[in-house]
Amino acid sequence: MANSFIHLFITYRYLILVPLAVLNGQSMSLISGFLGRFGLINPIIAGIIIVLSNIFIGDTILYWLGYHRGHKFVSRYGKYLGITEYEIEKVKKMFHKYHSPVLIISKLTSGFGLAVVVLFTAGMSKVPFKKYIILNILGDIVFTGSLVAIGFFFGQLYTTVDNLIFRVSLIVITLALIYFVIFRLSNYAKSKINHL
Repeated sequence: MANSFIHLFITYRYLILVPLAVLNGQSMSLISGFLGRFGLINPIIAGIIIVLSNIFIGDTILYWLGYHRGHKFVSRYGKYLGITEYEIEKVKKMFHKYHSPVLIISKLTSGFGLAVVVLFTAGMSKVPFKKYIILNILGDIVFTGSLVAIGFFFGQLYTTVDNLIFRVSLIVITLALIYFVIFRLSNYAKSKINHL
């Protein structure tokens, strides 16, 4: 499967990044950095495409769905996106006082596992769209740039180590650590939200 993915990536290069970034920007950022180390793509261009795809497709769609469809959308389709009325009410409480920090932190931490709810609720709460986009761009540049850099760094380590078992271990441990940190932050944020 990995070979098929890399072949697809090499064939379509930046074009394939757009839908993949919308589906899973975090993984694509790491992979782009890693492949960039081998000269298969330009990691800076890939990072820019991932940020633009996240902001102007994924984040914009969630904002406008929240803004125009709100509770009707949640009652009908929320379960498919992990959006519940309970979570929306909790995020709305945070938005009244802290909507700018909540948006920035949501982007910097991949939403603590609540990114979809936060972005959707921003639309429902009528956060000004221009402000929403600017904050999301700032947060996404830092988050995506960091992940691309991590992927590039581990690509560098990968090329300097001859032992195949060590290479595989390095990749597995790195991915496990990244997802563990995100998982822990997600649980921490959810527990804080539940106590509001």
